[in-house]
Amino acid sequence: MLFGFNLKAQLFEISSTPVFRDENGSVLSLALAGGLNQPQFSPYDFNQDGTMDLFIFDRTGNKVLIFIAVTVKGVTNYRYDPSYEDFFPKGEQFMQLHDYDLDGKPDLWMYLVDSVMLYRNVSSTVPQFEAGKGLFALDTVQYSSWNPNKKLSQVGGCLPAIYDVDGDSDMDFITNLNIFGSKIIFNCNNSIELGNPLSEIGFTIVDKCYGGVDEFGADLIINAPCENIEVYYKQKKHSAAKTLMFFDNDGDGDNDLFFGSSERSTNPVYFLENGKSDLNYYKDTFIRIDTSFFSVAEEGKIPVAPAMFYIDVNFDGIKDLILANNDQDKFSYSVREKDNVLLFLNSGTDNKPTFNLDRMDFLTGDMIDLGGRVAPVFADLDNDGDQDLILATSGNHLITGDTTDFLVYYQNVGTSTSPDFKEISTDYLSLKAMEYRGIVPAFGDLDGDADLDLLLGKQDGTIAHYENTGSSTNPTFTLKTENFSSITVEGNAAPAFVDMNSDGKLDLLIGNISGTLVYYQNNGSNTAPSFGWVTDSLGGIVVNELISQKFLGDTGFYDSLIYYYYGNSAPQ
Repeated sequence: MLFGFNLKAQLFEISSTPVFRDENGSVLSLALAGGLNQPQFSPYDFNQDGTMDLFIFDRTGNKVLIFIAVTVKGVTNYRYDPSYEDFFPKGEQFMQLHDYDLDGKPDLWMYLVDSVMLYRNVSSTVPQFEAGKGLFALDTVQYSSWNPNKKLSQVGGCLPAIYDVDGDSDMDFITNLNIFGSKIIFNCNNSIELGNPLSEIGFTIVDKCYGGVDEFGADLIINAPCENIEVYYKQKKHSAAKTLMFFDNDGDGDNDLFFGSSERSTNPVYFLENGKSDLNYYKDTFIRIDTSFFSVAEEGKIPVAPAMFYIDVNFDGIKDLILANNDQDKFSYSVREKDNVLLFLNSGTDNKPTFNLDRMDFLTGDMIDLGGRVAPVFADLDNDGDQDLILATSGNHLITGDTTDFLVYYQNVGTSTSPDFKEISTDYLSLKAMEYRGIVPAFGDLDGDADLDLLLGKQDGTIAHYENTGSSTNPTFTLKTENFSSITVEGNAAPAFVDMNSDGKLDLLIGNISGTLVYYQNNGSNTAPSFGWVTDSLGGIVVNELISQKFLGDTGFYDSLIYYYYGNSAPQ
């Protein structure tokens, strides 16, 4: 869920930070951080206090989030701090922090159109990154035709491993890039080998079938042949997401591997044991595949093709394991929209870990994270003089299938100047049974009886009307019609009550899928409203979102995501 929070002047004049509580009354310390859908984690000491903070890049919305480690009375927790976010460039697909020049400051690695862009960290007191440069890899493994000095390649949607594979202290780049099967490509950082300054980073492709691994469909094999391997720079059709994470699982000094794949709906993570030390071999070779590294109970909770991160997040000096959503399936709804950041605490050591599942909602358990598509609205539901909060959501798509939207009600148990919101209901008005899609609520007195009635905009462009048949302090909402005033907009109706012409009557503004504002004027009265259409594009406002994806002629390959043009407007 991505949730923005704006306190309107006409609603609040706040003198303190709003408090949010769960159903048990416990304070949500990260309530307004916005939720996490496809997060990628990197440690970074932003405030230079000696304790690592968290840099998070969420592929959903290409959003950077910063969490600062704060110690109070000997207990360290993360606090959301958006003040650092503007220091980072706009990214997509992946953004991670790794120190490539060994100056003690993590540098920024990010996706750039099937390649990789590197920004050098030149910070002093605040994050500052030198203008990025594209990375190149010289091929020395001539299995087939290959042009030297090709850009370092990365398929959109897959998550590479940026890791010191060869033990020379600099960062190598390991990824998947084959059209037949899915072999692992080892791009070796050769700065140290060539005696170059570490800031002059360069790569050589030293192994196109690293570790002897190959994947065909849902099957992973080892000791795969490596002849005639062709690496392609564009993503093939229907290419599955792949993720990699290196670590030493058994303390023998070589690189074991977690391999995530969206080809598998069960056992989505392979563990591959490296036999280099066992066999006294000259290079990394995987000798065992384990599809049951995690327990049966844990497997059912792991996202498909999870992004995997090995960092210390409980401040004990030992790296822990995070498994989070990397894939995004909006068609079969196989991806969790919540409970999607699994934290395994490490009770062992960095080089011989013992992972224990601690929680499925790392960080998000302290946020308002309701799942997919959230539409908030304020209304004084109990008529006590302060604004309550109602949120419409499609919930966890893995469960709801995006077909059972519902309302969540947070009552303001504080005041108008010091709001304190407590979760009262996770299915307010029992709307799940209605199987609505894309609902957006609006509250206003439609019949002049001094209590709030409810309109619900719907995905099909119509608006449902729920009349308050209770009182202003104890409302009871009863469905009156599924097609209020016979109003239909293009789709994704998002109504709001506004007195547009200052005549003392509530008019209707309706956002919609085209990104415009539709204006219906109240030509009736406060007790018997009659809404007449005025315009489909009030003020010429158009709100559009463009997600790009190029189709490469007749090659059969895609670059990044598919093009679609999608507008949504939601007046408040």
